[in-house]
Amino acid sequence: MNLVSRSAAIAGVVALSLALPARGQDANDKIFADRAAASNMAELAEAKLALDQSQNDNVRKFARRMIQDHGATGDALTTLAKAGGFGLPTTPTESRQKEIARLRALTGAEFDRAYLNGQVTAHRDAVDLFLRESKSGSDSGLVHFAERALPILNDHLQMARSLAQAR
Repeated sequence: MNLVSRSAAIAGVVALSLALPARGQDANDKIFADRAAASNMAELAEAKLALDQSQNDNVRKFARRMIQDHGATGDALTTLAKAGGFGLPTTPTESRQKEIARLRALTGAEFDRAYLNGQVTAHRDAVDLFLRESKSGSDSGLVHFAERALPILNDHLQMARSLAQAR
Protein backbone atom coordinates (compact mmCIF):
# COMPACT_ATOMS: atom_id res chain seq x y z
CA MET A 1 0.00 0.00 0.00
CA ASN A 2 1.55 3.32 -1.00
CA LEU A 3 1.83 6.37 1.22
CA VAL A 4 -1.25 8.11 -0.17
CA SER A 5 -3.37 4.95 0.09
CA ARG A 6 -2.28 4.32 3.70
CA SER A 7 -3.00 7.91 4.67
CA ALA A 8 -6.41 7.74 3.01
CA ALA A 9 -7.19 4.45 4.75
CA ILE A 10 -6.25 5.87 8.14
CA ALA A 11 -8.24 9.05 7.48
CA GLY A 12 -11.16 6.81 6.56
CA VAL A 13 -10.89 5.15 9.98
CA VAL A 14 -11.62 8.49 11.62
CA ALA A 15 -14.40 9.60 9.26
CA LEU A 16 -16.28 6.30 9.28
CA SER A 17 -15.81 5.73 12.99
CA LEU A 18 -17.24 9.13 13.81
CA ALA A 19 -20.18 8.56 11.49
CA LEU A 20 -21.19 5.39 13.32
CA PRO A 21 -23.44 5.78 16.35
CA ALA A 22 -21.81 4.50 19.51
CA ARG A 23 -23.74 1.85 21.42
CA GLY A 24 -22.05 2.92 24.61
CA GLN A 25 -18.58 2.35 25.91
CA ASP A 26 -17.97 -0.25 28.56
CA ALA A 27 -14.90 -0.83 30.73
CA ASN A 28 -13.33 -3.14 28.15
CA ASP A 29 -13.62 -0.48 25.45
CA LYS A 30 -11.86 2.01 27.73
CA ILE A 31 -9.13 -0.54 28.49
CA PHE A 32 -8.69 -1.10 24.75
CA ALA A 33 -8.46 2.64 24.03
CA ASP A 34 -5.97 3.17 26.87
CA ARG A 35 -3.77 0.26 25.80
CA ALA A 36 -3.93 1.23 22.15
CA ALA A 37 -2.96 4.83 22.94
CA ALA A 38 -0.10 3.85 25.26
CA SER A 39 1.21 1.32 22.76
CA ASN A 40 0.97 3.83 19.94
CA MET A 41 3.01 6.40 21.90
CA ALA A 42 5.67 3.78 22.61
CA GLU A 43 5.83 2.86 18.91
CA LEU A 44 6.40 6.49 18.02
CA ALA A 45 9.08 7.02 20.66
CA GLU A 46 10.93 3.84 19.68
CA ALA A 47 10.75 4.68 15.98
CA LYS A 48 12.19 8.14 16.64
CA LEU A 49 15.06 6.48 18.50
CA ALA A 50 15.61 4.19 15.52
CA LEU A 51 15.92 7.19 13.24
CA ASP A 52 18.52 8.67 15.57
CA GLN A 53 20.46 5.52 16.44
CA SER A 54 20.25 3.07 13.57
CA GLN A 55 22.68 3.14 10.68
CA ASN A 56 20.73 0.47 8.79
CA ASP A 57 18.71 1.92 5.90
CA ASN A 58 16.02 -0.78 6.15
CA VAL A 59 15.54 -0.20 9.88
CA ARG A 60 15.36 3.55 9.31
CA LYS A 61 12.81 3.06 6.50
CA PHE A 62 10.72 0.87 8.80
CA ALA A 63 10.96 3.51 11.55
CA ARG A 64 9.76 6.25 9.18
CA ARG A 65 6.77 4.10 8.28
CA MET A 66 6.02 3.52 11.98
CA ILE A 67 6.11 7.27 12.62
CA GLN A 68 3.77 7.99 9.76
CA ASP A 69 1.28 5.19 10.39
CA HIS A 70 1.27 5.36 14.19
CA GLY A 71 1.08 9.15 14.07
CA ALA A 72 -2.08 8.90 11.99
CA THR A 73 -3.48 6.11 14.16
CA GLY A 74 -2.84 8.16 17.28
CA ASP A 75 -4.60 11.13 15.73
CA ALA A 76 -7.59 8.94 14.81
CA LEU A 77 -7.83 7.50 18.32
CA THR A 78 -7.56 10.95 19.89
CA THR A 79 -10.39 12.17 17.66
CA LEU A 80 -12.54 9.20 18.68
CA ALA A 81 -11.78 9.80 22.36
CA LYS A 82 -12.74 13.45 22.12
CA ALA A 83 -15.95 12.61 20.28
CA GLY A 84 -16.74 9.93 22.87
CA GLY A 85 -15.93 12.18 25.80
CA PHE A 86 -13.20 10.04 27.31
CA GLY A 87 -9.53 10.67 28.00
CA LEU A 88 -6.49 8.71 26.95
CA PRO A 89 -3.15 8.16 28.66
CA THR A 90 -0.44 10.66 27.81
CA THR A 91 2.57 8.37 28.19
CA PRO A 92 3.53 4.81 27.30
CA THR A 93 3.14 2.14 29.97
CA GLU A 94 5.89 1.88 32.58
CA SER A 95 7.22 -1.32 30.99
CA ARG A 96 7.45 0.32 27.58
CA GLN A 97 9.13 3.38 29.12
CA LYS A 98 11.77 1.01 30.53
CA GLU A 99 12.17 -0.56 27.09
CA ILE A 100 12.62 2.88 25.53
CA ALA A 101 15.31 3.67 28.12
CA ARG A 102 17.03 0.34 27.41
CA LEU A 103 16.99 1.01 23.67
CA ARG A 104 18.39 4.49 24.22
CA ALA A 105 21.53 2.91 25.72
CA LEU A 106 22.16 0.61 22.72
CA THR A 107 23.96 1.36 19.45
CA GLY A 108 24.64 -0.19 16.07
CA ALA A 109 23.63 -3.76 15.32
CA GLU A 110 22.78 -4.33 19.00
CA PHE A 111 20.23 -1.50 18.84
CA ASP A 112 18.78 -2.77 15.56
CA ARG A 113 18.37 -6.31 16.89
CA ALA A 114 16.70 -5.15 20.12
CA TYR A 115 14.48 -2.63 18.31
CA LEU A 116 13.28 -5.11 15.70
CA ASN A 117 12.69 -7.93 18.19
CA GLY A 118 10.73 -5.49 20.32
CA GLN A 119 8.69 -4.43 17.31
CA VAL A 120 7.75 -8.04 16.58
CA THR A 121 6.51 -8.47 20.15
CA ALA A 122 4.78 -5.07 20.28
CA HIS A 123 2.97 -5.58 16.97
CA ARG A 124 1.96 -9.15 17.82
CA ASP A 125 0.45 -7.79 21.05
CA ALA A 126 -1.22 -4.92 19.17
CA VAL A 127 -2.76 -7.27 16.61
CA ASP A 128 -4.16 -9.40 19.46
CA LEU A 129 -5.52 -6.30 21.25
CA PHE A 130 -7.16 -4.87 18.13
CA LEU A 131 -8.55 -8.24 17.08
CA ARG A 132 -10.23 -8.69 20.49
CA GLU A 133 -11.78 -5.21 20.26
CA SER A 134 -12.96 -5.80 16.69
CA LYS A 135 -14.75 -9.00 17.76
CA SER A 136 -16.10 -8.10 21.19
CA GLY A 137 -16.07 -4.32 21.67
CA SER A 138 -19.25 -2.48 22.61
CA ASP A 139 -18.42 0.98 21.23
CA SER A 140 -19.09 0.80 17.49
CA GLY A 141 -16.64 3.63 16.76
CA LEU A 142 -13.80 1.82 18.54
CA VAL A 143 -14.77 -1.50 16.98
CA HIS A 144 -14.65 0.04 13.51
CA PHE A 145 -11.36 1.78 14.35
CA ALA A 146 -9.89 -1.58 15.41
CA GLU A 147 -11.18 -3.34 12.28
CA ARG A 148 -9.68 -0.71 9.97
CA ALA A 149 -6.34 -0.62 11.81
CA LEU A 150 -5.82 -4.40 11.85
CA PRO A 151 -4.52 -4.75 8.26
CA ILE A 152 -2.01 -1.97 8.88
CA LEU A 153 -0.84 -3.55 12.15
CA ASN A 154 -0.56 -6.97 10.47
CA ASP A 155 1.55 -5.36 7.76
CA HIS A 156 3.80 -3.81 10.42
CA LEU A 157 4.14 -7.20 12.13
CA GLN A 158 5.17 -8.90 8.90
CA MET A 159 7.67 -6.16 8.10
CA ALA A 160 9.18 -6.35 11.61
CA ARG A 161 9.44 -10.14 11.40
CA SER A 162 11.14 -9.98 8.01
CA LEU A 163 13.63 -7.38 9.15
CA ALA A 164 14.35 -9.22 12.42
CA GLN A 165 14.97 -12.49 10.55
CA ALA A 166 17.29 -10.75 8.08
CA ARG A 167 19.50 -9.51 10.94
